Amino acid sequence: MALPTLPCPAVVFEVLDDHTRVLVATHVASSENTTAAVHALRKAFDAYGVPALVLSDNGLAFSARFSRTTATTRFTRQVTDNGARLIHSSAHHPQTCGKVERHHRTFKAWLATQDPPTTLAQLQGLCDTYQRWYNTQRRHSVHNAPPQQAWQDAPQPGGPQHLPVQQDAFVTVRKVSSTGAITIRSRPVTIGLRRAGQSVTTLLDGDHLTVYAADGQPLGHLRLDYAKKHQGRLIAA
Repeated sequence: MALPTLPCPAVVFEVLDDHTRVLVATHVASSENTTAAVHALRKAFDAYGVPALVLSDNGLAFSARFSRTTATTRFTRQVTDNGARLIHSSAHHPQTCGKVERHHRTFKAWLATQDPPTTLAQLQGLCDTYQRWYNTQRRHSVHNAPPQQAWQDAPQPGGPQHLPVQQDAFVTVRKVSSTGAITIRSRPVTIGLRRAGQSVTTLLDGDHLTVYAADGQPLGHLRLDYAKKHQGRLIAA
C-alpha cells in the first residue's frame, strides 16, 4: 500500500488474518520490494505463527509471474520453506483480495487523523500504534468483537496442517485425476492432462472457482453453473 502524501517515498505492508481479521504484521519500507515483503512476512510468522495458506496479489514483490525470470522468488521460499502454501490472487477476480483492500481504507482513514509523519521511522511508530488499537479496541462487524478477541476465541488457530475454515469462501487441496479433472461440488472441472496427478489448491467464492498450482500461480478460473453436471474447462489465468 503506497502512501503518496508522505514527504519521502513510503509503502506499508499489512499482513491480515483472513478469518479473525487480526492485523498480524505491519512493516514500513521505502518501496514495494521482495526484501520488504519477506521482512513483513517474518514479522507475522514470529508474532502469530505460520498459517496454512498465504494469499498475495501479483505484485513483483510477491510473484515472478510477470517478470522474465523463472526462478522461485525469496517471498515464495519464505512461505513454502515454513510449511505454508502460497496462492496469488486471480487477475480475473479482484474480490479475492477485497478484505485487505478494505482494511487499507480503514488504516488510511485512521492515519489521516494523526499528525503527519515525516520519516519512515515515525510512520512505523504510527503503524505499530494502529496495529495495537485495531487488534484490541476496534470491534469488527464480522465477529462483533475486536480481532484479537476473535483470535483468542477461535477453536483452531490454523497452521500448516490446517487449511482455513471460511464461511464466505472455501479452500481445498485436490488431486488432478488421470483424465485431467478435479471434482467440485460433485461436478467435474477440466484442468488439463498435463496436470494429471498433481495437487492443486482451489478457492471457491460463491460460484466463482479459482485453481492454483503448487507454486501459487493461478491456473485459471471458472464461473460454476450448478444446473450443469459437467462444468467444462478452466478459463486460463
